[in-house]
Amino acid sequence: MEGGKPQFLRTSTNAFNRVITDWWCEQPLPHWPLGITLNAYISILAGLAKAALMLPVAEAIGQLNWVWFRRKSKLLDFFTFDRASRGPWGSLMLLGSTKCRHLVSLGAVITISALAFETFFQQIVSYPERPIVLGNGSISTAVSYHVDVDPQLPNLANDLAMGTVIGSTIVGSNNTVPSAPSSCGTSNCTWGQYSSLGVCTQCKDISSFVRYICKNHTLISFTDGTFTNYGCGYTLNGTMLTGTYLNRLLSRRAVILTLQAVDVPSNISSDRGPFTSSIAFKDFGYPIFDFYIAYAPGGKAAVLRNDTPVAMECVFHWCAKSYQASYFEGALNETIVDTFANQSAKELSSSEILAGIPPIVITPPFGSTTFSVSNGTTEGMKHTLSADLSHQSIRTDDNLNMTDSFQGIYNVTMAPPYDFNAYLDLITTSMTNNLRTKIQGTESVIGPAWGTQTFVRIRWVWISLPVFLLLATLAFVVGTIVKSSRQQVGIWKTSALAMLLHGLAGGARHKLNPEASASEVEAAARKIHVALSPDKDTSRLVLV
Repeated sequence: MEGGKPQFLRTSTNAFNRVITDWWCEQPLPHWPLGITLNAYISILAGLAKAALMLPVAEAIGQLNWVWFRRKSKLLDFFTFDRASRGPWGSLMLLGSTKCRHLVSLGAVITISALAFETFFQQIVSYPERPIVLGNGSISTAVSYHVDVDPQLPNLANDLAMGTVIGSTIVGSNNTVPSAPSSCGTSNCTWGQYSSLGVCTQCKDISSFVRYICKNHTLISFTDGTFTNYGCGYTLNGTMLTGTYLNRLLSRRAVILTLQAVDVPSNISSDRGPFTSSIAFKDFGYPIFDFYIAYAPGGKAAVLRNDTPVAMECVFHWCAKSYQASYFEGALNETIVDTFANQSAKELSSSEILAGIPPIVITPPFGSTTFSVSNGTTEGMKHTLSADLSHQSIRTDDNLNMTDSFQGIYNVTMAPPYDFNAYLDLITTSMTNNLRTKIQGTESVIGPAWGTQTFVRIRWVWISLPVFLLLATLAFVVGTIVKSSRQQVGIWKTSALAMLLHGLAGGARHKLNPEASASEVEAAARKIHVALSPDKDTSRLVLV
């Protein structure tokens, strides 16, 4: 047949697809006019369905009433059948009378079970929630970093924000840092793995290079450029790290240098002591800041015992950081997955360092972005870090108990046992996040913004009772029709007129006192046995 499917088939197919789409595929909760909810429609439909279901059941019970009296039965049974056709309580009484041995018992079970019909119908539909994408969230990443730096006086004067962040983190009292710029319209966003230019730190133990010296008239230098001939302690290249010395000017003995952080001079930096070259990081051709840390884990008491200190060389350097992030309930949670840094053994000359040639270029194995730092920027960063972080010491006067102190987190860090790793990570995180706030050299990574959607889910197990009642009703009605036909009983059902025409015959009626109470009539009906006369057209209930 040309022209596609016949109209009837097209209509049937569309209706089937609509059912599958709206129910099976779990569509969003509908919003109908006047604020009517889906539950309201279900309640109305359940009420109509129950009424349509119970009407034939009541009529069939009434019809089986006449079939019942084809044999000798108590007159009271007529009353019991009548009540069963009206509701659950009468049906329960009917089950007791029939002992569940008659077809009418099925009708009684249907009537009682229908009490839960609306409840099961309401439970068919549930309204769970599922996450859906409602928009996009963005998070900033740094791709490059450029600061105009004066080669003669390298600093971050042209990026005061970065200088402020470095200084406030080193001497500040807050151990948290601002997160990277991000936005999320739903307060629930996720981002897959992404990468950003950042600052990393590494530390290596160099305690094996430390030497103990305790001999008068042996020149021992301090990191601030001063020296003494009367010192005892542990040194690195002739520079005291931890120990004691005699302050000849004040004639008192003092504990000195329970903690040190000294930068490793570059080729163009002024020499602030005998620390002339890197020990552990010679493979870093162009670090941001290379410095030594030495401390006695036990503090002042350990220095007085001449305990061997812990000495480390640490380096700040450019790197690429790989992240995964989520934004939940207004807070950004960002996790570092991996880091990568180009390491070169090439020694850079002073002119190369001043000119920033070549620029730092980092191509990590993760992602497809190449990161860069422009000429001179690293040297400006180095001088800012050196001014804030290096040449710190603790000198405690043994007699007067006087201690040089430094504010903020640095002062907290200088308390034994000196958790420097967390402190350095805090600094690098602050610097990295500040890089990501710049207008230039940054990019936004887009991720899904999640919300919740309420949808309709059909719980098919709850349709079991309605389906059972439907099938049971069909079987009950068909059985009633067959049984009435075999017993040759007229189709009288619950008709009041049928009762008037085919009610008690005269003999049976005289057994009852019209003026008796209802309870007396019921008592008499228990003793009277009647049966429906065989004549189909003129049948009456006669005494037997």
